[in-house]
Amino acid sequence: MEGFGIIEAAKEICGLLDKLDVKYAIRRKDDNEYSYLEENELSIRLPNPYVSHAIFINLQREISLFFANWHAHYCYEEADFSELCETLAAILKNAVCSASVFLGEGEEWNGSVLAEKSNVEGKPPEETFVGSRIMAQVYKEQWEKSGAEVQFVFWDPKYNKKVIIERKG
Repeated sequence: MEGFGIIEAAKEICGLLDKLDVKYAIRRKDDNEYSYLEENELSIRLPNPYVSHAIFINLQREISLFFANWHAHYCYEEADFSELCETLAAILKNAVCSASVFLGEGEEWNGSVLAEKSNVEGKPPEETFVGSRIMAQVYKEQWEKSGAEVQFVFWDPKYNKKVIIERKG
């Protein structure tokens, strides 16, 4: 897939979405919601059949994938593009979710990661954000200092989970 660009990437992504039987719409620059796009750029919108939030894939100088409060950027090269397709499929199959932390009473966003479903079900929330137990302890201490809300958002909301971390001290 060397030397591919926006159109080729869009075709590949749409092919994947067709295989997964996911509805989508391709958008171009207009005067409203997509005015940020340049003339040759595209956005693919995947409406969620369960709730109002959608997935957006912007094909610009790089490819950006947006889901809930999480997003990532990918280059137009084979390894990155494969990772994008794997991530997109995992989101749509509910194998991963957007895990986001809001400090205090839930008003201050503190970061988001993509978390595997198995980690959400079997680990404390701070370990979802980092692989290291030492860093997990740093996060936990920060969250306990101000209080926090960890939101795990899946494509299918029946898997969503919210964890409240009470303020200590």
